[in-house]
Amino acid sequence: MFKKVGRIAGSVTSYAGAVKQARGDAPTVTAWCSWCGAHCLHTLVTERIIGRSDYVCDNCGGPTVKCRYCDNMARGAGAFNGDGDQAPDYSSSDEPTKSKVANYFKERWTNELCSEHDGTVPDFSKATLRIADLSEFADLMKPRQKNYSGAAKKATFVAGKTLAVTLGGGPFAIAAAAGSGLGGRAGYGIANNYLKDIPDYNFVKVQEGLSASRHSVIVINGLLSKKNPQTVREEEWFDLTHDWVSGLRGTYDDDDIWHLNWDAKSLANFGSWAGASTGAGILAASSGLSNLVLSVSGNPWYSAMLKAQKTGAILAEALSRTEGTTFTLMGHSLGARVIFFALMALSTKDERYVRDVVLMGGAVGRDKVKSWEKAGAAVTGTLYNCYSANDDTLRHLYQMANAWLSKPAGLGAAMPPAFNIDCTDFISGHTVWKANLPQLLERISGLGKA
Repeated sequence: MFKKVGRIAGSVTSYAGAVKQARGDAPTVTAWCSWCGAHCLHTLVTERIIGRSDYVCDNCGGPTVKCRYCDNMARGAGAFNGDGDQAPDYSSSDEPTKSKVANYFKERWTNELCSEHDGTVPDFSKATLRIADLSEFADLMKPRQKNYSGAAKKATFVAGKTLAVTLGGGPFAIAAAAGSGLGGRAGYGIANNYLKDIPDYNFVKVQEGLSASRHSVIVINGLLSKKNPQTVREEEWFDLTHDWVSGLRGTYDDDDIWHLNWDAKSLANFGSWAGASTGAGILAASSGLSNLVLSVSGNPWYSAMLKAQKTGAILAEALSRTEGTTFTLMGHSLGARVIFFALMALSTKDERYVRDVVLMGGAVGRDKVKSWEKAGAAVTGTLYNCYSANDDTLRHLYQMANAWLSKPAGLGAAMPPAFNIDCTDFISGHTVWKANLPQLLERISGLGKA
């Protein structure tokens, strides 16, 4: 009825090529593929009475088997490189014996679960969908199936191009989908992975625009003062964002204003450190971090900055899926960091989604030319870097947390194409930016760049 495609040890077998020869009248099933995320035909390769039969995806050539819990296809055994080829024989390679053994079992391991049931992807059917506005993003990322894996995987469900974003002054690297992957299957998997670390991620509309404008403003906090942020109900965010809305009144009345909620617990911790009212208080807080600087895993600032970068990657994914809308992004402190890394991811797309950006007291490095060039490339209007030499929080806490390897944009002029605005004369410290929003917007307008 059909030919069996063997996997011959000691040779390089083209799985897709062998299937083309064997296909003929071989049985097929139509199902979602955990390799490429497509809903397509899978051709039977090896039929088994005991155990699951082997298939190959007609779309990507990846080896597949049926999921234990549904009709989707899980990844089958074999190191698949995306071109329908099995991995080479390692028996004659120069790799250490331990690596050979590890690779041998890795290439012969068949996944029990499809990408929906192992939690790698929320919903195959939504992976390439667009949304009308940001309120639909949470539903887009809602899992369709129960996660049976026990622990979230740390890999995306599809092999796609990624952009490595490195944390200034540290060893972290954040993957964001690049090019066509952003807003597609690759970006969907990456965003889903990062959302597991930021469970309170959500967009809340805090102002309804007066016109039918297809332009929206997104504001992002970098610190919170609420003692128990875990108890914040959605309606309370209107009170917590009153400073943004009142400060923007008269400038963005026609536009919807959205607040991006993210990792409230870390922002509250950050707020307690930044809330030190005197230089001595900030130095005391920073001395508490000095023993943690060399221990990345225990450094709370590193943790907050890492989550800010992940939040930025998710933000880029959300913007790239929102149809017919352009955005102005405004962020304070770590919120500015969120925006910066979102821009770096968005710069890999041909489309442009962001009109203007306002960074206030930004907790992001200011000296890396290529990073600022990438961020600026994602903006059709102006990228404002608003800074104050009076910001002792950034001067001490930020730089200590980064082992003095990164100078913050919120403390001085950043690299071009940033349009730098010195606000030292009316910004007395890290926590007063939003209270002075009207004056900041007036200064921007007076400089002729609004």
